[in-house]
Amino acid sequence: MQRLVSFFLPLLLALGVQAQVEVRLLPSQETYLVGEQLKVGVQIINFTGRTLTLGNGPGWIQFAVESVDGGIVNRLQDAPETGEFKLDTSLKGTVYFDLQPLFDLTQSGRYRLSATISVDSQTEVVSQIAHFDITNGSRMWDREFGLPSEDGQSTVERRKYIVQQANYHRSIQLYLRITDSSEGRTFKVVSLGKTVNSTRPQFAVDKESHLHI
Repeated sequence: MQRLVSFFLPLLLALGVQAQVEVRLLPSQETYLVGEQLKVGVQIINFTGRTLTLGNGPGWIQFAVESVDGGIVNRLQDAPETGEFKLDTSLKGTVYFDLQPLFDLTQSGRYRLSATISVDSQTEVVSQIAHFDITNGSRMWDREFGLPSEDGQSTVERRKYIVQQANYHRSIQLYLRITDSSEGRTFKVVSLGKTVNSTRPQFAVDKESHLHI
C-alpha cells in the first residue's frame, strides 16, 4: 500500500498545480489580413501559493493552430525564446508572441488557437481555445516602384505597393502591403485604419518612392 501512495503522490501534485495555474489567450484582434502581424498575448495567472519560474529554456511554450474546417496548418518554426522570468503567487503576467512567422496562415478562414506551457519538469498546463479569422481582403490600388540604392548608381530593386480593404464587422479597414514585383514575397503589411466615408482615397508615389495617401 505504501508503494501505491508513493506512486500516485507526484501525479496528484501535478494535477494540483494544473488546477492552480490558468492560461488565457488574448489575440490583439478578431480578424487579420493575410501576412499581417498576428500578435497574441499569453496571460498566466498563478494561484499555486509559490513563485513560478517560467521561460527557462526553449519549448517552454508551444502553440497549436487548427483550421475550423479541418484544413491542415503547417508549423513553420517554434516560438522564440523569451528568457527566464518569475511570476509571484496571486499575480498574473502576460507575454506576447507574433504567430504570423510561426504558422502557414496564407489561406483565408476561421482558426482555433491553443497554447501549452511547461510549469515544471512534470507539469504542463493547456490554455482555453481562442478563435480568429484570416481574410484576403480586396485590392483597391497597386503600383510598382523602384527602391532607390544608397549610392544612386546600383541596379534598382523593384517592389510593389498594394492597398487592400477588408470589411470587419461593417467597418472598412485599409491596409498597405509591400511586396516584391512578382507579389511572391510580402515584406510588410501595415494597417492604415478605418475609412470614415465612402469617398475613394487618392494615391501617389513621389520621386523618392514614398507613398502618399
